[in-house]
Amino acid sequence: MLVIGAKGHARDIVAVLEKRLVKELAFYDDISENIGSSFLGEFPLIRDLAAAKEYFKDKSKVFTLGVGGPLVRKTLSEKFSTEGFIFTSVISGTAIIGTYEVHLGQGLNIMHNVFISNSVKIGNGVLLNAGVLVHHDCKIGDYVEVSPGAVVLGGAEIGDLSFIGASATILPNVKVGQNVVIGAGAVVIKDVPSNSVVIGVPGRLK
Repeated sequence: MLVIGAKGHARDIVAVLEKRLVKELAFYDDISENIGSSFLGEFPLIRDLAAAKEYFKDKSKVFTLGVGGPLVRKTLSEKFSTEGFIFTSVISGTAIIGTYEVHLGQGLNIMHNVFISNSVKIGNGVLLNAGVLVHHDCKIGDYVEVSPGAVVLGGAEIGDLSFIGASATILPNVKVGQNVVIGAGAVVIKDVPSNSVVIGVPGRLK
């Protein structure tokens, strides 16, 4: 597996994967400087696309995202999918995921102690950080990032490319538009239009 990114979130991905038998795990970073030839002193670090294709030419060309940021995640997933890599999910063994009417997209990062109830739809490339709670009948769009400890209550919806800050709460049946930023600790009590920022308790447009 190729993990795209070799900084903070990539370290969290290793914490999810380290107790599993993941063969040929390597990391990719073509931006950062002075980071050496390995990641965490253990895993190969690949610095350009040609080298990644060569490294995986006789291996399973699956990849996951080890970076945050909704637009960055979308851009990188499209880049590597175009090059023939297969976008795959990393899901922690400590996550609790409902059995009924749960629809999960491709390339998810579902981290430790996430709860996903029944009748939930989650799009492609979504990052649910540690301790996120997603309750019944929620819909989360593509490439949404939900920070640690955030709570999405029953019937709430979050549009594509939105970012939900740490420990934020979205109340039941609230609809959050696309490309929205919800600040850390905010409590969102009413619908939020696309391309906006919400902060505070109760949440207000910034």
